[in-house]
Amino acid sequence: MKLSSQNAPKRKPVKRKPGVLSASGRRLLGEMLNMQLEGAPIELLTWRARNAKKIVLLEELRQHHMWDGDTHAHVNFWGLLNARGPRAERALKHVERLFRVLSKHYRDHPTGSLDLAELAKLVRLPESETLQAAQFLARSPASLSIGAHEPTPLIAANENYVTLGGFDGLKARAREFFERPIAPQFLPGIAPQIDGELLGTLTHAESEAVRDAWRKVQERLPQDPEGAITSARALIEAGCKFVLEEAGEVTDTSLELPKLYKLAAEHLRLDIRTDIDDSLRRVLAACATIVDGIAHLRNRLSDAHGKDRRSAKPGRRHAEFIVLISAAMTALLVSSQDAQRTL
Repeated sequence: MKLSSQNAPKRKPVKRKPGVLSASGRRLLGEMLNMQLEGAPIELLTWRARNAKKIVLLEELRQHHMWDGDTHAHVNFWGLLNARGPRAERALKHVERLFRVLSKHYRDHPTGSLDLAELAKLVRLPESETLQAAQFLARSPASLSIGAHEPTPLIAANENYVTLGGFDGLKARAREFFERPIAPQFLPGIAPQIDGELLGTLTHAESEAVRDAWRKVQERLPQDPEGAITSARALIEAGCKFVLEEAGEVTDTSLELPKLYKLAAEHLRLDIRTDIDDSLRRVLAACATIVDGIAHLRNRLSDAHGKDRRSAKPGRRHAEFIVLISAAMTALLVSSQDAQRTL
């Protein structure tokens, strides 16, 4: 006896727990890890062009914090923890071995660093595999300084290696940081009030470069203040170039950010507006000074350049402040451009 469609039991929709990857997403993660271990991480632009159907899976992995990178997709420590297979297990054992060696070295030499050749001997691994393990730790809550020095990189640990409670503590911290997917909002308690008016312009901007920089700002701010400052600077630059390109002007790629902003503000007449209150006009005029400061701050406090252990490091509050200013200024540029089209 056949059940009618009305009487047939209804299947319950499958609900995936937060932080759990789809089977297809996990397969792609394994492919990405294998490519990275072979020394050829995914080059994003080319890969997207050739794997259109898999872009949604790459985005799934990004939302679950499994990889980092702007031009290449580098599987990070959290991605390694979620990968399956013998190669992933072997790589994770190498990372654990390196973590233990660095923990001991930091206790004995808290101000010292190790060159890659010396560290490889201590870990008893080839230099290439030692460097791969170090790169996973650099992309973990423990962080790790890998300096590009000749003839071999210098690697320096930090206090995380003695305060996280060993390698199990590092894995627990990674779960705490990354188990939940990226939330679709900016700053809790701030974005809901302003996202629909000014900052919402960035989410739906015509410029792909603006949207991409805005996404990176939101991803990096919670755990990577230095990276957030880098992305905040890139956000303003993308907004300036969008305004100038829409005006039909060819932008010189060698122009510094302050000059780019000056040209964009001149085009939008933000520097000489006479139809607004004098006090507001002063604020707009001061924006050029702010951009100049952000350009220099990016050089000093962001992750754009290699730094040693004595370099100043921004706190979350500093990065949040810079991000909010940069986002507001970029949104003003983009929205002013749009407003001028309707005049």
